[in-house]
Amino acid sequence: MALEGSAELKAKLKELRKIVGKPALRRIARTGGAPIRAEARRLLASKTKGRTGRLQNSIVLRERNSPPGQAIINVGPSRRAFFLRFVEFGTKGHAIPRLGDSLTKKKALAFRVGGVMFFRKRVRHGGARAFPFMGPAYASKKQASIDAMRIKAGEEVA
Repeated sequence: MALEGSAELKAKLKELRKIVGKPALRRIARTGGAPIRAEARRLLASKTKGRTGRLQNSIVLRERNSPPGQAIINVGPSRRAFFLRFVEFGTKGHAIPRLGDSLTKKKALAFRVGGVMFFRKRVRHGGARAFPFMGPAYASKKQASIDAMRIKAGEEVA
């Protein structure tokens, strides 16, 4: 049994593989991450009241190593903004001890309150409430992300 046009089909499939290669998959994945990033930035701006925009701009799309035929994009804080995880998940109350080593011989923490200097061997941090922004951004923009990737994939193949 012979299949008519099999050479043409092989050529078309080879061409399609070139069109939808790694760069195209990256573009599709980045397009899908954009709505989630925009929503996370908006939620973070509502928390910080948009003072400088530096925190919002630290929400980035980052490519991860991925196997052939796939593209993986992380949406989240840049490496420099590692502390945003404390905003997202909050912190537990804890003691902050003085930092003394053999060179500095620090004996106390010093801080000023209302113009008065205080010295303590340790202070108690009460913790910080969580202000989730990545989780809600993902939950609210998941379908928009899928739709954006579907449209971009159609454009890449066409």
